[in-house]
Amino acid sequence: MAGVSVTFNSPNPAPIGTIFKVTAVGSGGTPPYEFKYVSLFGGQRQTSRDWSSNPSYEVQMFSATTVKYEVWGRSAGFVDDAAQATAAFEFVATPAPAGGGITGMTSSGLLPPRPAGQPITFTGYAEGGTKPYQFKWLIDSSVAQDWSTSSTFTWASPQPGLHNIVIWGRSAGATADTPESTTTLVPYLILSTTTPYMTAIRFGPITKVPNPGGGTQVTITVNGEGGVPPYQFRVVEGGVFDAKRVLRDWSSDTSLTWTVPASTTFEQLEVFGRSAGSVNPQGEVSSGLAFPVP
Repeated sequence: MAGVSVTFNSPNPAPIGTIFKVTAVGSGGTPPYEFKYVSLFGGQRQTSRDWSSNPSYEVQMFSATTVKYEVWGRSAGFVDDAAQATAAFEFVATPAPAGGGITGMTSSGLLPPRPAGQPITFTGYAEGGTKPYQFKWLIDSSVAQDWSTSSTFTWASPQPGLHNIVIWGRSAGATADTPESTTTLVPYLILSTTTPYMTAIRFGPITKVPNPGGGTQVTITVNGEGGVPPYQFRVVEGGVFDAKRVLRDWSSDTSLTWTVPASTTFEQLEVFGRSAGSVNPQGEVSSGLAFPVP
């Protein structure tokens, strides 16, 4: 490949919540080309999307910031993790206009794959616009739950295969059947299986005691229902819009003790569970836990 350039397929700069998209165009060398997208933070390169014949890349930005990128290109048959040609570009997300519509959306719920028939509850979250928000849920381009102020949607797919789930959001008072912002979940894989799966996570009492070195020492206990014991649990710290930190990866231990810094007044956890023998990295069920500290 002798050269690569990018074409912007979305406004740039644009308000937070925008889905920014570019398409790379290669020249010279031997098609079909492959492209890799790399972001630059503090002078360090991080892979945003690895090598693919798909020339397009998109990302939704939820904060007012500028992110610098490079697209790498290589010819067919070139297998080294190195660029034969590069092009630099940046996405610029600007603050939301005062009084504007919803400027960003995200969601939480069990990640795929899931067994057929398992109830999965998703929760939509929005920023900007006017509350109370309204949400609409679409599965495979069909309406699964029409406009409602309820931010949750429960789905139990009987049909194995890949499914596309899209959330639409609009502000209070909006009546047009169009979204002010959307979120598309990862292609959702439903498995064809009759293997018992874990159905719920139960929490025991929470203990909180002062830590001599500062902060609060917190201990939680967990247990499961359904599926096949002994269960395994994974505990992640952080709210919906917060950075996540794994407190403990998959383990059959049903209790966990850690220290919460003195600066933290409210702790939020997401606990994932799976049956004995399961290797699903996303688990079979999850449950949130939030409590004040100390």
